Amino acid sequence: MPSAQFFIPNKSVGDKLNSEDFRIRGYNPLTSPELLQHTIPQTNKSKETVLAGRNASVEIVSGKDPKNRLLVVVGPCSIHDPQAALEYCDRLMGLKKKYEDDLLIVMRSYLEKPRTTVGWKGLVNDPEIDNTFDINKGLRISRQLFVDLTEKGMPLASEMLDTISPQFLADLLSVGAIGARTTESQLHRELASGLSFPVGFKNGTDGGLDVAIDAIGAAQHPHQFLSVTKPGLVAIVGTIGNSDTFCILRGGKTGTNYDAKSIAVAKEKLNKAGVNSRLMVDCSHGNSLKNHKNQPKVAHDIAEQIAGGEQSIMGVMIESNINEGAQKVPKEGKAGLKHGVSITDACIHWEDTEAVLAELAAAVSTRRGKTTNAANGHAFATIAPTLVRIVHIINSQHYIHQPATCAKLSTPRDMSDERLPPDAEAQYTDIIDDILKNADLNTISAKAIRKGLQAKVDHDLAAQKVRIESSSLNMAPTNLRLTDVFQKPITDLIMRRFDKFTEAAAAPPAPKPSEPTPPVTVKTETKANGNGNGNSTKEAIPKATNGTNNKRVKSESLSLSDAEEDDESQLSSLESSPPPKTKQKASRSTEDSDAAFAARLQAEENRARRATRGAATGKRKAAPAKKVKKERKKKSKARAGSDEDSDVEGGEKKEVKRNGGFHKPMTLSTPLSALLDGETTMSRPQTVKRIWAYIKENKLQDPNDGRHIICDDKLRAVFKTDKVHMFTMNKLLGQNLYAAGELANGDVDEEEGEEEEESALPN
Repeated sequence: MPSAQFFIPNKSVGDKLNSEDFRIRGYNPLTSPELLQHTIPQTNKSKETVLAGRNASVEIVSGKDPKNRLLVVVGPCSIHDPQAALEYCDRLMGLKKKYEDDLLIVMRSYLEKPRTTVGWKGLVNDPEIDNTFDINKGLRISRQLFVDLTEKGMPLASEMLDTISPQFLADLLSVGAIGARTTESQLHRELASGLSFPVGFKNGTDGGLDVAIDAIGAAQHPHQFLSVTKPGLVAIVGTIGNSDTFCILRGGKTGTNYDAKSIAVAKEKLNKAGVNSRLMVDCSHGNSLKNHKNQPKVAHDIAEQIAGGEQSIMGVMIESNINEGAQKVPKEGKAGLKHGVSITDACIHWEDTEAVLAELAAAVSTRRGKTTNAANGHAFATIAPTLVRIVHIINSQHYIHQPATCAKLSTPRDMSDERLPPDAEAQYTDIIDDILKNADLNTISAKAIRKGLQAKVDHDLAAQKVRIESSSLNMAPTNLRLTDVFQKPITDLIMRRFDKFTEAAAAPPAPKPSEPTPPVTVKTETKANGNGNGNSTKEAIPKATNGTNNKRVKSESLSLSDAEEDDESQLSSLESSPPPKTKQKASRSTEDSDAAFAARLQAEENRARRATRGAATGKRKAAPAKKVKKERKKKSKARAGSDEDSDVEGGEKKEVKRNGGFHKPMTLSTPLSALLDGETTMSRPQTVKRIWAYIKENKLQDPNDGRHIICDDKLRAVFKTDKVHMFTMNKLLGQNLYAAGELANGDVDEEEGEEEEESALPN
């Protein structure tokens, strides 16, 4: 390989009789920061991206982000190929947009690499990877790359290794990091004190936290040190200190430090030192035990802590690339390198990256839901004394506005237990049921149902209004909003009705007409209110009654454990009674049952999302068994496609095509095809059923928690992990299903549409 050439060689090199520079080979002039920034200027779009990334990162680091998002620094260990970096950025931009409510994704863009001994030091130092060390060229390539990446809308993070190079590139960065080998360096602590973005300090290579804690404290103070100006003159620089600093846990020689116990220890030490206790966790390096395949496992543990409510974890760092692993530079140099493979530390591939980010986003959403509920409880406790006085007057004045009733409020209590007045609940139930009957259960949302309900009752359900006469309470306004008093009961009612419909939809298909089976009817139970005044709160529960078999038929469910199924079985005790004369509907095809089953799967997945969008996080308890007051008879609707309203025997049945929407045939990925005995094309409902058949046949459900699936080799090839939660499994399945051919008539593929689709459960 060629060696570096010097513009000004040192003629005295090796001459120990000289008092200085006998180890210096020579000098090359360096482009000034000002000239480079003038030659490759930052665009307006680039500047907007950088500043937006900085501001959002500061909010997350300080714990002030309104969405309580996770800061995710993800990307190659180091960048050696600008074209591959741009390709990776294009892929990452899609995920950045997809998870923007849960994750702030910043691309890891490391241009300088610290080496334990020797090795390639990065794109800035040796852009040709041939020991020519054309640093001026490296700076030009690096700055142009950073401008191009930020122009695409991607904020960047990089390591501050050299104390002068930030003058050339820092205007394009949103997040910085000081590595484990330099955290203890006074020069780097001084440098961090003057940087215009948040900076994370990694714990030492030995795993100790003290050096990082000391560095955070030092960087927060003003410093003066030697550096260069934009024109390139040596100068004394004075800083004001950087308060946006944090600790990065990366493990070390003593072991990993990403587990819950290590997080607790780190929090305690940071709090004791009086510095920022919010943490970023590096999934690589010591925490992965220097095995890139362990990064998803580390991320999974972090996700579980986040979903459990851990607030101190504010960020993660992941080493990821287009293709996994690492490579050594071949003899032929850059020309022989594999595309999208790291030449420094090994990285996870793109598919694993997608799965990890999906799991982290779901965990953040769950944490946000728990935080919202806790905050609401604290807020209610704060206003409770005033609310007691207001409600007392409301009770005496009867001024609660309802569409068909003026109902009294009793003494204030936990709003999570509040219920609608019986007659209002009965009215709302009828309307909600009518909406659900004509809706697609796979796409209907709580918001859409609420809007339909509001249109029917011509009443503002978003914030029930309580009117109080000014003379009754001097401090009370004439129009007081108590949003939580009835908004949550309405949402709960919507969810109860939705659950009943999805349970009914998931029931097994009716037997073929040729099979002698007693007729089945659906009974609707009604529950009288506690006052016995004739008003009833309707809670319809489908009940099978056939005169010969009282056993409840359980449907296979993606997200119900056996214990939960037992709870649901207590919803009603089935009774034997003569069925009323009703018209039978034609039996459904196998695809019908697949659709019903898939609808149940989607409902259960959405039920899991409910907790992540601010709804109550406690498990929904099954309603107690209810006495039958009367039997409501409804006219059966003619089956779609029938020529007349007749019995199955007399009517002519038309077969409904099942080749679009939820039944659309999808192309299976290679690992998924191998799992399903070589099948290459299958609808999503069929795929889900086959996967669950495989799981149950091989007894792969975790015996301690049936919601987790233990992955054997075939499942691991599909889901890229050793254990997967059933909700995550259902979500990741979409990454292994591809549209068979182009979409017609503007239809949106189900998995593509998931990104835009609103959850079928409350926000």
